Amino acid sequence: MRARSALQRVVYSAHDLSPGLDDQARFSRWRDIYTASFLQSGNVVRLSDRPFAATWEHAQIGDSLVARFEGTLQRVSRDAQQVAAHPVDRFCISYNRASSRQAMVQRGRELTLEPGTPAFFNLSEMLDCRSEHGEARIGFTLPRKTLLDSIPHAEDLVLRPLDPGDDALLHLRWYLDFLLERDGAALDPAMVAHVQSVLIDLLGLALGVGRDLAEASKLRGLRAVRFMTIVAEIGAGFADPGFSAARLAAKLNLSSRYIQDILHESGVTLTERVLELRLQKARRLLASGLSPALKVTDIALSCGFSDVSHFNHSFRRRFGASPTQFRPPRIN
Repeated sequence: MRARSALQRVVYSAHDLSPGLDDQARFSRWRDIYTASFLQSGNVVRLSDRPFAATWEHAQIGDSLVARFEGTLQRVSRDAQQVAAHPVDRFCISYNRASSRQAMVQRGRELTLEPGTPAFFNLSEMLDCRSEHGEARIGFTLPRKTLLDSIPHAEDLVLRPLDPGDDALLHLRWYLDFLLERDGAALDPAMVAHVQSVLIDLLGLALGVGRDLAEASKLRGLRAVRFMTIVAEIGAGFADPGFSAARLAAKLNLSSRYIQDILHESGVTLTERVLELRLQKARRLLASGLSPALKVTDIALSCGFSDVSHFNHSFRRRFGASPTQFRPPRIN
């Protein structure tokens, strides 16, 4: 007989905290619970013109965390030091459930979220979310590796505009609400695997397939097929310091100019793609703490950078902090 468990929805409500707490103490207690359970560490600012109220509910399903939030928060953010000290190596998609706009900033991009609009972002990087009238969200998080196995170019889509009317995104939002209302439902390993598969498939339809088709739709016929092949080869070989348009062209039996033209038409050049992949790999190695004996120089070289100065400059410009700042703190 397969082991069975129950879906458990955990709710943290400011209303349920000790009645002896004043408004500010209630906020402080709830903030500590919220940051510890979701962000590990972060900055949370409340609206100052009204009493504090907030409800954070979530359910863990395998590696995925489905969550819903509503409260009088004005700002939630993570800075470089917090990201480095408490890495959260997960992607998140979150829908704005509020009746007013919200704003989100990551990687130097700012996205305005109208009511009902989703945002896809990376919890392992600096993040700034703001709302003038309080926040309300529903979404889910999952490990970066899990999503990258299904959508290798998911990093390219962080904080890119998404169409709230997309069928896959509409179904995903409905499914998230459905799961959170199933508190106590029986789950066995097969059901957990099925739920995770549905979540990833819906997100993949909206992000992965949608993106590839959107870029490929700018091309036609054979050029679209070759575009997909070129992107796959870049993903396989970017960490080689000798990787170049000429080498890629030779492997695919195409001209360098042809490759550059196709990538330019898609909106992201070869240089931009390779640099982003190298920087993301370096950030993961630095933040993971798995290579404490490696110098920053060694990590840069292993990710394809032959010029350490160029690596340091590019890393700081991309992530807003030096490579050293992304290392976890040493434990004596």
